[in-house]
Amino acid sequence: MSNCALLVRTDFSDQRSWDLLRAEVATPSEGGFLANVEPVSDDMFAGADWENVKAAVPPNKGGSRIVCIADSLTVGSTEHPVLIVDLIDFNGEHLNPFRCTPAALWSVENNLNIGNMD
Repeated sequence: MSNCALLVRTDFSDQRSWDLLRAEVATPSEGGFLANVEPVSDDMFAGADWENVKAAVPPNKGGSRIVCIADSLTVGSTEHPVLIVDLIDFNGEHLNPFRCTPAALWSVENNLNIGNMD
């Protein structure tokens, strides 16, 4: 398995917004960095909250420790703030999800997956 994080679409109301988000995520930073993410557009996630997505996407050994979610807030906003969910619980408790812009996703994904940030 790779350490590629999934970018799971849970809001299917605006195809154009999803396409823009995927393009933004695939655009390298000024320094040439990219988020290592794989977009997932599957109806089974339609309307799912982050807890359900987390339950459906178990952490893989040696792989990504996060899942990125494109929910209604992501799709409905011009800034496309992606919800970041840690797949690994800390002492039995989940860590609070947070949002980041597509332009910052490379830094968050890269640093969380190498353990440089928590």
